[in-house]
Parts: sequence; structure tokens; C-alpha cells
Amino acid sequence: MRQTIIFTGLALTVLYSYLSQRSSHVNQPKPKPWEIAFEQPFDAAHAFHDGLAAIETGGKYGYIDKTGRVVIEPQFDEAKDFSGGMARVTIDYKVGYINQRGEIVVKPQFEYAYDFSDGLALVSSDERSASYIDNTGKIVIKTRSRYVTEFSEGLAAVSGQRLTDSYNYIDPTGKIIIRTPFSAAQPFYEGLSRVLIEPEPKSNRGYGFIDRTGQVVIGPQFDAVGDRFSDGLAKVLVKNKWGYIDKTGKIVIAPNYEEADDFSDGLARVKFAGVYGFIGKDGRSVVNPRFTIASPFSEGLASVLDRGKFGYIDRDGNFFIEPEFEAADSFSEGVALVLLSGKPVYIRLVKPVSPH
Repeated sequence: MRQTIIFTGLALTVLYSYLSQRSSHVNQPKPKPWEIAFEQPFDAAHAFHDGLAAIETGGKYGYIDKTGRVVIEPQFDEAKDFSGGMARVTIDYKVGYINQRGEIVVKPQFEYAYDFSDGLALVSSDERSASYIDNTGKIVIKTRSRYVTEFSEGLAAVSGQRLTDSYNYIDPTGKIIIRTPFSAAQPFYEGLSRVLIEPEPKSNRGYGFIDRTGQVVIGPQFDAVGDRFSDGLAKVLVKNKWGYIDKTGKIVIAPNYEEADDFSDGLARVKFAGVYGFIGKDGRSVVNPRFTIASPFSEGLASVLDRGKFGYIDRDGNFFIEPEFEAADSFSEGVALVLLSGKPVYIRLVKPVSPH
């Protein structure tokens, strides 16, 4: 009898210990997959690109690194994101370029300028013509037109001096590679370029796509088309709804959406019945439409608004970071700018996002 009592007491002690430990584990908050990298005390700040982010303070722009340290002092009237080790800056209404040490490598002298693409940047010193420069500021191609595009896939579209003049495509030496009759043209993406096709009768006028030989491969058969192909698909508008076509012009995702983005990494943001979700390239819903605000995916996460707060979902639609921010930008180079309890801060992940 005495042995039974001792055994029962021991069992109760073990059970109490187990329940106490279980209770303490249940009551412990779940570890957050993020932490504050640093506070953002400036008037405005951008996302990180090439390891630096543009900031504004006192009406001047400079750059910080990922510790929040100012590495290029605010001195510019305007500053853009870094791309390929160079960034556009404005001084006294003139645009030039700096390197990541803050040194001016192309003197501010242009009325407008774009990022470098295929080793060349589109710039203009007046409203009558545009040129292409290399990363030393040397003019490589000088055109007589202001109707030009940036280089992409080794080609740029350049028209004459009048808005109605046709576009031709040039290579990085300025040589004409493709001559066309089209009065509007976009750069090439994934081997195709969007152009304005004006057949007879004019009622058939609209946008389609040409290949690198200049041949029309997709005619003007839709109410509107997106700027480019991405992940092998392009968005098209049919009776006020967006869908997607493949490179033959075949509709592969039915036009059911009020809004539609280009595909990126196999997903596209779409709007259906007033809310946003995400679809895959097969047209199936990956994240069911349920968010009034949603950003495209970046680095495996998308910022979404849920119950009045912003959080981040993964590619399965599950919350990777629970909604607790008043505002939340997309992740870029591992960090994101958010508004937390009224304070702008940069956050970083302490737990990796599961790859797909």
C-alpha cells in the first residue's frame, strides 16, 4: 500500500512538471522572423540598391549604407537609386552621375537622363534631340530626335524629329538594324517589341508585337496590350478585362481581371472583384484575392494590408510577418522600410524565406 502511494505521488509530480513546462511554452510569444535594422530619421528614404539607399534631409539628398550610416553627404537637389554602380543626381536643375564613393563621374549637364542599360545611358541637353553616353560621359550615339527609347537586348528604337515619323532600331554603334513603318515602338523584351500597327482600314489600328527581324508576330487584335513580355507572357485587355497571351498571341489566361501586372518569378498580381491576389503562369490562383492593397512579390515576400495593418505574405499566401505596420515597402537587398508605431524604420529578416 505504501509503495502505491509513493508511486502515485511521483506520478503527480511528473505530470505537474510536464503541464507547467507545456504551459510556459504555450504562453511564450512566437519568435518574430524580423528585427529592426535601424531607425530612419530622415525626411524621406528610398529602398536599397547596390548596397545604398537615397535619403533626403533639409531639402538635399545623399545616401546611407545598411547600418544607417550616411556615406554620401546630402548635397544634391535630387538623387535616384544606384544601378550598376552609378546613380543619377541633380544639381542646379542639371542631371549627372556619381559613383558609390559619391564622386561625380559624369558632370551634371543634361536636361534629363536615364539609368545605364546595356552599357549606355539615354540623355538629352535640350528638347530637340537625345544622345547615348558611356559611363565616362562620352557621347557614343548622337541622334536628331527626341523620340527614342533606352537600349534593351542590344537594340534601341529611334524615330525622326516628328511624332508621326517611323521608328527604326539601332545597335550600340548607332547602326540601323531593323527598319519599320511604325510610329510608336517600345524596347525589346524577351525577343519581342510592342509597336503601334496601323493597317488599312484604320479601324484596325492598335498595338501588337514584332520580332527581331521586324516581322509582325502578334497583330493588333486586342483592346490594349502590356508594354512587354515577361516570363513568356504579356497582359492584354479584352472587353475591359485583363488576361494574358503567349508569344504566338494565343490567350492562355482568360481575361477575367480588373487589373493585372507583368509576371515575375512565375507570379502576377491581379485584381478581381475589387481585391488583389496572385496567379501562376497556368492561370490558377496561388494567393486567393482578398487584399485591398498588395505589392508585387520581391525577394519571396509581398506587402499586404490586412485588418488595417500591413504585413508580409509568402508565395503560399501565408503570413511570414504578421500585420503590425502602418505602412510597409517591399523588401530590397534583404531590408524593407516600414512604419512601426508611427516611426519609420528599416527591418531585416532573421529567418530565411522558404524558397520555391
